[in-house]
Formats: sequence, C-alpha cells, structure tokens
Amino acid sequence: MRLIDKSLHREILSVFLAVILVLLIVIITTQLAKYLAWAAAGKISPNSVFSILGLKLPSYLIMLVPLGMFLATLLVFGRLSQDRELVVLLASGIGFDKIYLIVLKLALGLGIGLGLLSLFVSPLAEHQSNLIQKTDAELGVLEGILPGKFNELPGGNRVLYAETIDPDGIMHNVFVKIKSNKTLHILKADSGEIKTEDGYTVLTLHDGTRNTSKNNNLELSIVEYKSHGIVLAKSDTSTIGRNVEGMPTIELIRNLPEPRYLGEILWRTSIPLMGVVLMMLGVAFSSYTPRSSKYSSLLPGVVIYFIYLSLIKTFKSELEAGNIYGSLSLGAVHVTIVSFTVWAIWRSLKPLK
Repeated sequence: MRLIDKSLHREILSVFLAVILVLLIVIITTQLAKYLAWAAAGKISPNSVFSILGLKLPSYLIMLVPLGMFLATLLVFGRLSQDRELVVLLASGIGFDKIYLIVLKLALGLGIGLGLLSLFVSPLAEHQSNLIQKTDAELGVLEGILPGKFNELPGGNRVLYAETIDPDGIMHNVFVKIKSNKTLHILKADSGEIKTEDGYTVLTLHDGTRNTSKNNNLELSIVEYKSHGIVLAKSDTSTIGRNVEGMPTIELIRNLPEPRYLGEILWRTSIPLMGVVLMMLGVAFSSYTPRSSKYSSLLPGVVIYFIYLSLIKTFKSELEAGNIYGSLSLGAVHVTIVSFTVWAIWRSLKPLK
C-alpha cells in the first residue's frame, strides 16, 4: 500500500505542478501587460512593475491551486483509466475506498498549505503591493514638479509653483492657481505636500491664504487657512491604500461581524475547502467511467470549478455590499458542493458493500 500511496502522490503532484506552472505563465503574461500599461500611464513606477507582480503571485496562486488540484486529479485518473491501470488496481483488491483515502491524505496536505497561503501569506503580500502602489501614486505626481518653476497639475487649468522641495517631498513657499468656469482661485502657503488618501491623490497646503474671484473679478473673497486640501487625481481604488484583501486575518476577525470583513474571512477559508472538495470529486468522477479517455472529464471539471468559484465570488460581493445574508448563501454553496461530493463518493463505494 505504501508503494501505491507514493506512486499516486508522486504522479498527482507532478501533474499538479505542471498545470500550475502553465496556468501561472498565462496569468503572469496577461498581468505583466497590465502593469506595463499602468507604468506607461504613470500610475506606477516602471521600477516597481516586477516587484508588484512578484507580490501578487500569492493572490494568483490561491485562485489557481484549487483548479490545479482538480485538473491534476482528473488528468491522472484519466490516464490510469486509459492505460487500464485503474482496472488493474481494482482487480487487485485495491478498491475506490482505499484510493479515496490515499488521495485524501494528499488533498489535506495541499489544503493546509493553501490555507496558510490564503489566510496569512497572500494578505501580507497584498498589503506590501498596495504600499508600493500608494507610494508610486504619490511620487508619480511629485516627480513631475520642479522647484522654482511653474508646473501644470493633473486635471488641467491648475498650476503649482514651489520655491524649494525637500528630499522627503515637503514643498516650501507654495503658489497654486486654479481656474474653473468663471472662478479663479489663487492659493499661497508656507508649505505643502502630496499624499494619497482613500484612493485620491491630494495636495495639502499648510498656513496660507486663498483668494477667490468670481464673475470676472467683480466678486473677491480672501480666506486664511491652517490646512487646505486639493484633490489632484482619483486613483484606482483596487491599487491604492490598504484594502480589505491586504488586512491580516486576525484584524478581520476583530472587526466582525461587519459584512465586508466577514465576506473576506469566508473567502479566505473557502479556498482550501474548495481545493480539497474538488480533488475528492475528481476521484469520484473517475469511478463512474473507469474506461473513459484521458481528457473526457476535463471540460465538465472546468465548468464545475468556474461555477463554484463564481458563486463564491458573487456572495462575497453581496457581503461586501452590506448584505449579511450573503454569508448564508455562501454557506449554502459549500454545503451543496460538499453534499454532492459525498453523494458521489457514496455511490462509487456502494457496489463494494
């Protein structure tokens, strides 16, 4: 039995790694094109493209590993069926009950690793990625500002002048001109800085005055301020700031039962469960067609995976929107798939009794 255990585990793992590698190359290629486009548009620094891509790998893997586990099981047992090795195993007294136990050991091991990746590694990497993109969003505007010269700001009709700029980005003796319709704003400040807050790139001025003229200078107002913010640009909310995906799992638990935090926790715990369940379902598929071709189960397997994943994502979105009943729907999805898998396994073992 140990020899069969090692043989099955080795074959499933080798196919699993090959599938993951192929899927990962496809994902990285498409995502690299996206990040290069962002770099060209000035959303991120060109030097940060590969750093962000590397930090995104755990997020890609938690999506690909369950599919890889499912496809690897289908491919391995499809080959065993095609080469009649599965029939030989069954004729030798090694029934599907023992095969299920062998695969379950591997599925649980991969599931534990996937759980660690989903619960701890991926949020940390996502947080670091967000920090890099937030910094790039701030520096992207700041790098285009030259001290001692008039600089056009994003959005048009806005000009900024800073006498000096410190290495940490603090500007001194700042002048800003903003023109919109028939209104002209002239702002002066002792200092200013550009930061990204909640997805917005903001110029914050300190200790200054704002002169506003309307209707061709017929109306004039002067206001003194300690701090004044000007929104320069709205950044992509999926790339700026610390979103829910980048929060540690412990912090999410502390914020329960708020729906969006609950949705993220359920999402992270759903990933390893999905991988284990689909892997066992892959074995159950092979038990019904022991003489089928190698690829006969791939198409229905991929369809089941994407339906499963789409339903989880849909009800996660419901929770993020504030609908607490989305958790019940998400639980119902898992109960349905697990029940179907248990039924399929029971059906395959029934003739053995």
